[in-house]
Amino acid sequence: MTALYTELPPLKHLVLRSVHLSPYGPGVTLRVELPRFPDLAPAAWTEAGCDRFEVQIQFLAVGEDLRMRGVPNRTVVDIEFGPFAQDQGHGITVAVSGPGFSLDFTAHATVLARHLNASAPTTRIPTQLGDGSRADSTSTCTRCCLPRQPRLSMTGRDWSAEVTHPETLREVLGSPPPPLSDYGLTSVLIDEREASVTLRFFAFAVPVGAADLWRARGHNAVEFVLVCIGVKNFGVDGWSCRPTTVATVVGKAVVLAGQGKRVSFEAAEIRAEVPIGRLASRVP
Repeated sequence: MTALYTELPPLKHLVLRSVHLSPYGPGVTLRVELPRFPDLAPAAWTEAGCDRFEVQIQFLAVGEDLRMRGVPNRTVVDIEFGPFAQDQGHGITVAVSGPGFSLDFTAHATVLARHLNASAPTTRIPTQLGDGSRADSTSTCTRCCLPRQPRLSMTGRDWSAEVTHPETLREVLGSPPPPLSDYGLTSVLIDEREASVTLRFFAFAVPVGAADLWRARGHNAVEFVLVCIGVKNFGVDGWSCRPTTVATVVGKAVVLAGQGKRVSFEAAEIRAEVPIGRLASRVP
């Protein structure tokens, strides 16, 4: 950042594009557009007609005191930092506020600026890993602190019935699929696009619908994504790395909760991507 600006702009009047919650860290990443284009921008940027500049601001060791209300909608926000007295100088308080939106939490004092992107008015800003992108199905990943292998759902409500085209999930996970709480919640992306919330789930399991093919490829885990659009009444009351023990989808109302965390909202529609296989290692 210091190489792009003669003087770094204050974190005021930023356009908030998305908020990403990760249980690893746990972490919070804000994707924001700065109000002023870098005055020391590379020649390639200016020659391409770029006039917008985005950055992802990442926070780690986020506390369970996180509270969030609202979703980004080209919301102009200010970000303010303060000392966190209980952490002996190693922590900070973070407050993000704008019309119809608020986010407050504590985190480690180290703040990272990543994925610096410049774009022209007609150029779509690229999506980065950790910003809701879908990874290749043959890649290797590491997961820890996740639930046991999903159980067959013998009783109770079929949560996939709330999904548009539920066969996308059922053909792989089973019909009905295991309880949603049997999968680990590995990502929550709150995005301005269609007022959406993208939920990523993972489990060490080879679903019945893909057993032969996935075993032949060496896969031992499954990952799938639910994209909730037209979200309203979004709220987060606590965020942690602990397992998600409550995961319900009833009448497009979503509740995801566990020790030290709770996410709840309503959606106009819930879409699913085809579950993909993973070769994952169990690292403590």
